[in-house]
Amino acid sequence: MNPYRYAQLAQVVQDAQQRYKKAAEKLRDRGDPNDPRTQAFEKALHDFGDALSRAYPGDLGRYDRPDQMSVGDILAFLEGDPVFFRSGYFKESLLENLKKRHLTTEQKRRVRDLILKQVRLCNRREFRRFCKLAPYVADAELRVGLDQLRLDPDHAVRRRPQWVLDALEANPHPERN
Repeated sequence: MNPYRYAQLAQVVQDAQQRYKKAAEKLRDRGDPNDPRTQAFEKALHDFGDALSRAYPGDLGRYDRPDQMSVGDILAFLEGDPVFFRSGYFKESLLENLKKRHLTTEQKRRVRDLILKQVRLCNRREFRRFCKLAPYVADAELRVGLDQLRLDPDHAVRRRPQWVLDALEANPHPERN
């Protein structure tokens, strides 16, 4: 699936989650199936669950099954970088799983690009897993990119490359699990 499609699906999940939250705020007695507020809540809950299950690749609506995904699908999901309910946990499990996989030269390049993108853009819960994955794909080009980012005018961006470099130093010769 292309990365843009993941962003669209993430937006659908976020919208459904907002409708669910609003319906929950109006809910008075969930035990009364005839109450229109209960009906609206049940529909919003169903729509949220449906949107969430469609946002994951294939039928992987659970974050504990990345071993069933191909490396290409994992990378496409990470490159799409969708942000929605529990997606950070799922991305963490994908990143941990990549450490166990034998990656091609091209796949390693894609992971290095992802690491540099994460350093530039944000510090979400999965960022630490990107740092821990870096030793498995590191090359001189990644180190140069990290060194360049240490000079970024944005203070938040300047500090994140050091976290990746620290991970590289802490585990210079990683072994596959």
